[in-house]
Amino acid sequence: MKIKKNNIIISFYFLSLINLIFNPINILIALIPLIAVFFFSLINSTKYLVISSVIIYPFWFLIRNEYENIYIILLPELTIIFCFILNFIVFRNFKIKMLDKYIFYSFILYLIFSILISLYHIKDINFLIPLIRMFLIPLLFLITLLSVLKKNKNILKEVLHLGILSFGFISILALLNHFEFIFIEIKYHNLGDIKRSFLSSENQYTRLDLNLSGAWGSAAAIIFSFGSILIFLKKEKFYFFNYTFLGIIMIFTSILTLSYSVVLSLIIIFVLLIFSIQRKWYYNLALALCSLTVIYFLINIKFFLEESLLDYFLRRYLKTYIEFISNI
Repeated sequence: MKIKKNNIIISFYFLSLINLIFNPINILIALIPLIAVFFFSLINSTKYLVISSVIIYPFWFLIRNEYENIYIILLPELTIIFCFILNFIVFRNFKIKMLDKYIFYSFILYLIFSILISLYHIKDINFLIPLIRMFLIPLLFLITLLSVLKKNKNILKEVLHLGILSFGFISILALLNHFEFIFIEIKYHNLGDIKRSFLSSENQYTRLDLNLSGAWGSAAAIIFSFGSILIFLKKEKFYFFNYTFLGIIMIFTSILTLSYSVVLSLIIIFVLLIFSIQRKWYYNLALALCSLTVIYFLINIKFFLEESLLDYFLRRYLKTYIEFISNI
């Protein structure tokens, strides 16, 4: 009976998000079902402090595509912040006991260095606040996750499956929109990114928009990797008997983006598959060395581009994302 109630709650989460996207008549009418599901789920279990954020976050761009209200646009991030505060004040009595203090300090140092390094590459102090926001919110989510993990040891598997399921749901919407079965007018992308040459410069194809971010390549790599994970973890059954079909859909949608990042993900997955067959220590060492070699190659060699992948990422994706969130 517990599993059935859990499935009902998850189903209502997705239904309320669909209502929020496709029913922009009134913000309150669209938002009330999601808020109701959120608080009802917390009454049943504290694990939804994490699960709610994992389900909602992939819908970020679709939500902001429909609304101009700042609180609706920031809904995924506000959910993470609210869950952290709720966990910290209500459930933990102002104490963070889930982390060793040295590990916690290490996270803080990582946060500071990440902000400073990004600021160094962007070279614009005006991006300091958006950078703090970009790196702090994942840290708050991690602390909440570790807190819930102490009471629920299976939460990591469940979060993984629901996170991938949410991305898979977005992939299906993107696929339906691409082939015009539904209509989602995308307002936040440059029209110049719609077409891309493939195999020859004479043939241009319309790229599938995954509705996940302004950085198409990063989104495609994520969806391709998650789709592969679903196929390899098909024996795990949380909400469906088999995830293979959804995994194939996610891989297919990522390929239709015509993004070079899919090739990079495919190379890494291929290397991991080759060396994960063997279990002896020297094969694991070979796996680690080959993985590092591939990663070094990808971030330093001019691969498909006129500059290294690392420089390309820092120049295009990171700065584009910072400019976007600074304007929200």
